[in-house]
Amino acid sequence: MKKVLFAVVPIICIAALLFFFLNKKEPIVTEDELKKLALEVTRQRLESSFIPDILIDDLPASAWLLSHMIENCEFRADIRLSYDIALEVSEFTNKEEDLTVFIRNKIYELPCPDVVVSKVYYSFYSMCPYEVAFLYNGEDKSLVEWAKIFKDVAVVAGSPDGRELYGASEDSRIVYRMDEEKVKEIEITFFSSAKGQIESLKKSLLDDLRLFSRKVDAGEWVLRSHWNIPNSWIEEQTNFEDYSRIYLKDYSFSFSVPILKGEVVLWNGYFVEGILYFTYDNWKKVSGIKSWFDIPEVSFTESRDGELMKIEISDKLLKDIFSYIQQLINSSNCDILRKTILERSNDNGQRES
Repeated sequence: MKKVLFAVVPIICIAALLFFFLNKKEPIVTEDELKKLALEVTRQRLESSFIPDILIDDLPASAWLLSHMIENCEFRADIRLSYDIALEVSEFTNKEEDLTVFIRNKIYELPCPDVVVSKVYYSFYSMCPYEVAFLYNGEDKSLVEWAKIFKDVAVVAGSPDGRELYGASEDSRIVYRMDEEKVKEIEITFFSSAKGQIESLKKSLLDDLRLFSRKVDAGEWVLRSHWNIPNSWIEEQTNFEDYSRIYLKDYSFSFSVPILKGEVVLWNGYFVEGILYFTYDNWKKVSGIKSWFDIPEVSFTESRDGELMKIEISDKLLKDIFSYIQQLINSSNCDILRKTILERSNDNGQRES
């Protein structure tokens, strides 16, 4: 009897564990809770801080900072890629001095480039250039001549047509753009050890959306999940970092009545908002699609201007997150950080333009 009892007990325990895990329900998160979680993760990302490990003459390798510290270096562009990432571009008008690049435990002595392009992460407390590119005019010199200068990054591959040659090291990548035997342009890019950490910060927000939001099927459209809009619907598409703007020529598989034009905005593949334009007569024939979006999470509005019908659709949650990110971009403190670092550099006796 005891033997039978001892044999049954483990079976009961295993069965109980299997029942618990197989019947474990997904966490229930309300719209407000998910929005609060997303905004909190976004703010936490801004509170992360990284020590710059790509330096030019002991300064963080920011193109903006270089333009204010080095003579004959002019700032050309300042583009916000996100609420905490800036793309900076500076151009050297007179290339007299070489530059010393420090990256972790390596030192590169390089000729002054024509253009510097930096991707810089700005938190509440610090700036960290994590991808810095030097662009050079190849001056029609031979590959051998340039390879002597960039000897630490050897060429290992090339494009099938021979127009580009590539090389890479642990912390850098180089591209030679060729015209037969002549070098037309060189691009060498340095990567911070923090690059992966910085770019993975946004993954935590996307992970939360995947875990806690439920896919919403809105007719033939998809919300709260990655939506691969059918290629046959797309007239044109422009992508910029996290955002895609897609211009539509179609909106449905089942309706044959055409739209005049359409436009959809995706954020990391998630639908944020869209606009469809119809003639008034055509809209009367397909107005049944409004039932696709008769769900609490979605705003659906229609307006008429003569014979033109404008249909606006937006996911309220994603639109709120999107708007919050835009507010962070508009109220960024990166200018304050830049000025603070510049003042400290000047106080430490760095050269100033």
